[in-house]
Formats: sequence, structure tokens, C-alpha cells
Amino acid sequence: SARWTYNAMAAPDGKTGSSRLCENAAIGESVTIKGLIHCDEPMSVNGELAGILLLPYHRLTVGPTGKVRATIQAREVEVLGVIEGDIRADKVVVRKNARLVGNICTVTLVIEEGAFFEGKITKAPGSDTGCQEWVRHAAHTSPR
Repeated sequence: SARWTYNAMAAPDGKTGSSRLCENAAIGESVTIKGLIHCDEPMSVNGELAGILLLPYHRLTVGPTGKVRATIQAREVEVLGVIEGDIRADKVVVRKNARLVGNICTVTLVIEEGAFFEGKITKAPGSDTGCQEWVRHAAHTSPR
């Protein structure tokens, strides 16, 4: 299995770019990534991701053309496209026309009219509670 850490600010030559040029990590429509993805900044996905996606202190936005098949841990998840997989986040927002199939463990859940959701919802007792154990379990049980 692959381990990949994404840092949108680091150029291939190791030099750091301006934070004004790139506010968060972005996966474009033509990009497909599979594996364990750990991101230490907010991430927007308009391409395809599969595997395990860890953004424990940041926001994940799955855009209208984004397709994510992953176990996800993030501070906040906003879905405008498609997610198939389990999510643990402080807040999950499923926008109109979005599709989410999987189990959610969260403190706050918003599902807009016109969105599709199928799965189990568990109310998390508080921010970040049990996240590390949950991720360790997910890493060992997710299909590769």
C-alpha cells in the first residue's frame, strides 16, 4: 500500500511557494490517487481518490466533479460530489445534488434537500474523541 503526504506549498525543488498562490491542497478533475493520503492543510477534491484520507485538523471539500472512495478523518467534510466510505469528522455537510454512501460519526450533520445519503449515523460525544483509535482500525480493515 502506498503512503503519500501532500504539501501543496512545496515545489519539486524543495522551495516553498507563496501562501497567496495556493490556499489549500487541490486534486484536479484529471487526477486519480489511490493509497494512504495524509494532508496537513485543507484539501479540495475534484478528481478521484481511493483509500484512506487523513486530514485530522483540516477541512475536506469534495467538489461537484469529485469522487472519493475512502475512509475519511477530517475536522470538517463538505460534499458536493460523491463520497463512498466511512467518515469521522466534527462536522459533515452534504450539499444539494451530492451523494454520500457510508457511515458517519460526527458532532454536527447537515443534509440539504436534494442530497442523497445512505448509511448509519453515530453522534460523536465531542471533538476529536476516539479519532486515533478509529483511524488505526480503519487502516487495518479498509480494502487495498
